[in-house]
Amino acid sequence: MFSSRLNTLSYGFTIFMALLVVSPAAKGFNPFSLSADLDKKLNEKQFLPTTEFFIASEWLRKEGVIVAKQLRSRLLELKFQEKNHENLRAGEFQMTEPSFCQERMSLRTPPSSCIRFRDFSDRGSAQTPVILTALQNSNDPLSSDLVLFLLNENTSQEIKNWALKPVLLAQTVGSQPIMQKRTTLSEIPASCLHAVLSIEDTAFLEHSGVSVTGTFRAFLKNISSGRKAQGGSTITQQLVKNYFLTSERTYKRKAQEIIISVLLETKYTKDQILETYLNIIYMAQNGPYQVLGFPAAAEYYFGKSIESLDIHECALLAAVLNGPGLYNPFKNPDKSLARRNLVLEKMSSQKFITEKQLNIAKTSALPNRAPAQASETSPYFLDSARQQLETLGYTLENKRILLTLDLEAQSEAQKALQNHLNSLEKENSFIKKNKDNQKKNLEGLILSSDADGRIIVAVGGRNFKQSQFNRITRSRRQIGSLVKPFVYLTAVEKGYKPLDFILDEKFEIKLPTKKTWSPENYDKKFLGPVPLYFALKNSLNASTAKMGLEIGLDPLIDTLKSAGIKSEIPSLPSITLGALELSPLEVLQAYLTISQIGKSPETTFIESMWDANQNQLYQKEFPNLAEYLSPSSTAITIGMMKQTLISGSAAYAGSKGLRNLWAGKTGTTSDYKDTWFAGFSPFETTIVWVGYDDNTPTKLTGSSGAVPIWTDYTLWSQHRHPLTDFSWPDGVEEKVITNQDLINKGFTLEKQPEIKLIFKKTLFGF
Repeated sequence: MFSSRLNTLSYGFTIFMALLVVSPAAKGFNPFSLSADLDKKLNEKQFLPTTEFFIASEWLRKEGVIVAKQLRSRLLELKFQEKNHENLRAGEFQMTEPSFCQERMSLRTPPSSCIRFRDFSDRGSAQTPVILTALQNSNDPLSSDLVLFLLNENTSQEIKNWALKPVLLAQTVGSQPIMQKRTTLSEIPASCLHAVLSIEDTAFLEHSGVSVTGTFRAFLKNISSGRKAQGGSTITQQLVKNYFLTSERTYKRKAQEIIISVLLETKYTKDQILETYLNIIYMAQNGPYQVLGFPAAAEYYFGKSIESLDIHECALLAAVLNGPGLYNPFKNPDKSLARRNLVLEKMSSQKFITEKQLNIAKTSALPNRAPAQASETSPYFLDSARQQLETLGYTLENKRILLTLDLEAQSEAQKALQNHLNSLEKENSFIKKNKDNQKKNLEGLILSSDADGRIIVAVGGRNFKQSQFNRITRSRRQIGSLVKPFVYLTAVEKGYKPLDFILDEKFEIKLPTKKTWSPENYDKKFLGPVPLYFALKNSLNASTAKMGLEIGLDPLIDTLKSAGIKSEIPSLPSITLGALELSPLEVLQAYLTISQIGKSPETTFIESMWDANQNQLYQKEFPNLAEYLSPSSTAITIGMMKQTLISGSAAYAGSKGLRNLWAGKTGTTSDYKDTWFAGFSPFETTIVWVGYDDNTPTKLTGSSGAVPIWTDYTLWSQHRHPLTDFSWPDGVEEKVITNQDLINKGFTLEKQPEIKLIFKKTLFGF
């Protein structure tokens, strides 16, 4: 179809005539350099240099709870086919004997079930392996949960996470989101092809890229009108004009357009040109999305696939492409109808449709219900992924990227953030006054990672339409009391124990500037001698600062650097209370290191990436990690941080029914400009920030500003994880400390009847 070519003389004649028409602009013109540039773009398939972002339909995670309960039904939902043969093909799974998984995975007891599957995606050039999955009882004897174990059957390697059946999330050209669905020319109805040729380029099969008569006609019109009207474009010229050149209206650009169009027809068949044109031409604007190509436009305007369009619908698409705004049937139905009927009459005059078909089509109604306006999915996450790619030195063009995003978790996190910020603006008198009188919008972010550093949630603000500023990657804020666990971890490393006392009292020191620094507690009260765990869970400033100065600033800075902080850290007393600016990603990295008991997996938004030819360009490696922080000291610190949620500054979270597996720390800067919470389990680490972008104080604390957001999200997310506590390293043990034990040590402020803390193993008690 449409594959005939004209001979070389015809091409040469057309170029000669084109140069003659635009000779004033052709001076110094080099067709050979244009040809070389065209070859490069064609080889790189850069007609429309898109970036395609994919996400897993479901993340299968080692020891994941929710998926394990419903894996077979989930596979069926995703159109996997159940088979009973050994050599599985893509999209097939097999239920097999539990003993098979037990033997291959070296499990102590037979699992509840054993499933083999091969995923749909080939993930680049390598064949997708057969994945062996065992559904096993939880290690917790009190839990009825089933948890998941994964094995690459081809290599016998354990799999911690598997992105099941990746699906397209978003397409972009640069940072512009698009809606596009590519299809082959043979899948586009003949009526649509005829409609386009009738109205746009009746001589498409005969010309060599440029209509000489049309060009002369446009040239004469330009002269007579005294302006550059630029008419007479063929389909080939429109393709070149839109995707190879700028939009300037000059003779020089017209000359380039004509030359490239003729050259293009020596390199592409008519079929290829028309197929490319129909797949990438701009057809509509749906919210932030550009609707590109006939296949996407068919779904946008009619809610149906391109293959099922009728004659009158094909005619409307052909009408719209000349002016998607002017001939939009939802906004300008009269103009749209007139243009559609003109296309139908052209089709009739070209004998593409009969008189009867013409009359029926002209009486057909336009689509009258505009589709719901689309919004870009997870825009802050996509923006963060783009920045990571640029940092790694990759361009975005013609890439297919598998993100670490968990779309369901992202949605829940966004909801938790928006709900609490909206509530504060309605119910908190100070925040409400800022909103009503000064039009200040309270902002926030939530960022979450799994145990391997895959970022599953990245909400960089409450509303992307309201603010495109991505606070996750572009902001730096003081972290306040989030630094305190690192102070106490350093102290533990130097020999301090959770029940050792430190003095919480007013003190001041002279700075090199001759000023004095005197930290105060939030309630302006000082408690005297308090145990380390008590000072940390209640976020006492005076005792923490005293401890930080006692252990030394340099060891504290070393601890922060070991945890993953790359920013410069000033050697000033105030850093003991968090007077240093960090990016949220650095904060997440540091707390992830604590959550993994001293190991520091590198955070990432991207799992893997391929080029347009399915060559894998990038795969995130998850190596065996060295211990960046002392495992025993980190475990002891986690034990103290658990008390924060039970009876400390984040007790609100514990009161809402969270399992006692989480640890965390509130953060509030001394000027109340930044409020934070960082909370983690062995499986997920999440940070939340709330504040104003212009640094207006909020009068909020980490407890009132950030903790409720983290709590709402975590109440949802905790059920995806097993009831498995931290795996404490050798050399430490958990002990129950009663209130009487504390009284015996002279401490009477603890209200809990008993607490659990982690200590180094010793023969001499705690």
